[in-house]
Amino acid sequence: MQNRKKLNKGFVFTFEAILALLLFVLILFTIPTQINTNLKELLITEQANDLLRVWSQTYPTESQMIFDTKLIFENKASVIINNKELTTCTGKNKIATEGTLLNNFLLENRITIIVCYE
Repeated sequence: MQNRKKLNKGFVFTFEAILALLLFVLILFTIPTQINTNLKELLITEQANDLLRVWSQTYPTESQMIFDTKLIFENKASVIINNKELTTCTGKNKIATEGTLLNNFLLENRITIIVCYE
């Protein structure tokens, strides 16, 4: 009789563990994943980050920043310096990169590059 009670308790514990594991797997499948990953987005992000690095070394003027942005992104990018928009872009998909650059007088300039792509 005692073996039967132990067997029933073991069965209930095993059933609960399987049910909990099944519930955990179902929750994992409901987590949304990003499907559209490609190398184009990575390339655009790297180009924008590289542009910010170059600017941090050369201290460019606003006109030079506009020229560099048009040269690299072909008029498909917005440049914003301290909430002042220098260029604009329109597009379905956008990637933004931000950085803080110091000028010759060690004043901070918050620069945002927003690249529009298809």
